[in-house]
Amino acid sequence: IRASPHLTKLIVKDGGLELTGFEALVEALVDSGAQLKYLDVGALDLEEDGATALADYIRDHLKESLVELHAETNTLEDAGVQTLLDILVECPNLRVLDLTENLLEADGFQALVDNRIPSLQKLVIKENMEEDIDDDVVETIRGMYSIVLVADDDREETTAVTTAADGEVKDGSVDDLAGALGAVKI
Repeated sequence: IRASPHLTKLIVKDGGLELTGFEALVEALVDSGAQLKYLDVGALDLEEDGATALADYIRDHLKESLVELHAETNTLEDAGVQTLLDILVECPNLRVLDLTENLLEADGFQALVDNRIPSLQKLVIKENMEEDIDDDVVETIRGMYSIVLVADDDREETTAVTTAADGEVKDGSVDDLAGALGAVKI
């Protein structure tokens, strides 16, 4: 990594890095000068300390370049998500945020409402504790971004909500949405 200053996409999944390994990875990325656009740190069990290290790295090195952040399955709780959101709201090019299968509860969902990311187009928050969250909060989140993927407890499948150019909200399955987007599966 240190010899890869032109690196723009990094996928580190299921790495079992733990915090010290993740911090070493961040140090190598900083040393390389890479301006990542796509960062996937799924299933690294980052927890709150890892979320802080990730937020610091984004703030200091990726704030302008980051377009997609995938932080699914990291046992991030509400405080860790808030830490990330504090910096992600300042990322002018962030279009996709995936927080699937973390441990978001009421405060984490409220943080998503309170910290709108202006450039974000797609938010994935499936398999958190959304069944325990007030419907108004979930609906507010759904209204904030073009595409929101969240587990729908009633239908037991993932639903996608899109906002058309005329502001009309359409609700349908992921397959319906993919068809509407030209058969691109999300």
